[in-house]
Parts: sequence; C-alpha cells; structure tokens
Amino acid sequence: MVCLFSHSGFAGKPPGAATGSSDETDTPVDFDPKSIGADEKIIAGTPGKTPLMIRDVEIEAPLELVSYFVSRFHLAYRIMDENSIAPFALNREDDGSGWEMTGAGKEYTFSQVGGSGGPSALKFSFYYKPPVGIGVKMTGSGVVVFRLRKGEPQPMTLVDYDIYFVTGSTPVDRLTKKAPFIQTSIIGDDINSVLRSFIELCEGVYEDPETVADEMEMSDEIFTEAEVRDLRDSFISGNHSR
Repeated sequence: MVCLFSHSGFAGKPPGAATGSSDETDTPVDFDPKSIGADEKIIAGTPGKTPLMIRDVEIEAPLELVSYFVSRFHLAYRIMDENSIAPFALNREDDGSGWEMTGAGKEYTFSQVGGSGGPSALKFSFYYKPPVGIGVKMTGSGVVVFRLRKGEPQPMTLVDYDIYFVTGSTPVDRLTKKAPFIQTSIIGDDINSVLRSFIELCEGVYEDPETVADEMEMSDEIFTEAEVRDLRDSFISGNHSR
C-alpha cells in the first residue's frame, strides 16, 4: 500500500501529561466497568486507584470520523500498519480474542470493548522482556477508556482517555508494584505512541477518504469488501461534509 500520511507528527497537544480546565476533564472518564466488560480488579488494582489521564488531545477531523475509528480500532490499526505509521508490528489478526502487536521486546494483545451507548474502550494485556537479564519479564493487563468531544474551530475533535492497568505475577512484576511509575511510564509511552499514529490516520482519512478507500480495496487480503464499502458509504458517498 502506498503511504498516504505525511509522518509530520500530530496537531495540537501531543498525548502526554494530563491537561484540562474543567471538572469533567480533571476527573476520570465516568463509566461502569461492567458496561465495557472490564475486570473490576483492573480498575481497583490500578496504582493509586487513579488512571493515567490524558486530556485534550486534538485531532483535526470531525467527531463522527474519529468516533468511527475509535469504535473500529482493529481496522484503524490495520490501515496504520499498511501505511507504515504503526508503532508496533501487527503480528496477529483479530481471531475473536483480540489482535497482537509486537516490537522492541514487547507484546500487546488488544480487543475492542464498550460502545452501545457506553464509552468505547480497549482491553489489553502486555508482555515485556527488557534487553537485560535472563528471564527478566514484565506482564500485566489493562483497559483504555475513551471520551470524545467536539473542539474549536471545527473540524476539531478533542480526545480524553484513561489508562488503567494491573501488573502480573512475575518476580519483576512484584518488585515494580513498589515502584509503579516504571510500568506506568512504559505502558503510557506505548499507548501514547499508538494514539499519535491514530491521529495521523484520522487526519489523513479526513483529507482524502477516497484515496484511502482505493488503497484498501487494492489490499484485498487485508481489508474486506464490507469494510471498504462501509468506509465509502460513511465518508465519501455524500454522507461526509467537509
């Protein structure tokens, strides 16, 4: 697939430190763990019981488009992977239990949850083998919960997301529970890198949805006819006003 995106970075505030000026953005995204199928142990076991909160991430694309891809993150990641803007290699397609991404000694398995009136979310598990030491590894699982808002000037979407996680049971995991900032930093950086690429994707599709759909159609081993048709119907066939 021909690369459609500029690799120019991302607009507005990069995913990073939590920001926000209202009570809504200064507190975790409100959701019922059961509504997204999240294990309540993950929520309760997050260090300090407070998620890593990322706020006011700007995407220069309409809310409807960003929402479309947030609720279809596996599709989004495949487009990112085909265009060489994904931070991790897509190592396994979604087989019903999630899709796997790998790179730099790390393995993440993601699965889509939420929606149907509740917030969109991603459940994940991770495995990390640092480049030092034999048998040294970190494991754990978590959930990323999204909240989307219209920004100004239009078209602009503001994305808030919270990262909850718990460590596993390896010896290193037990040690890092006493210093949770280690895994918080690793996981936060990795999730943020995925969101940076996601921003490029959304802005690229908004700028030229027809070319994206054409390239998807030519990569018929990666994308289904239904996925291409749905993208065209949603953002090309008169339903998407620029």
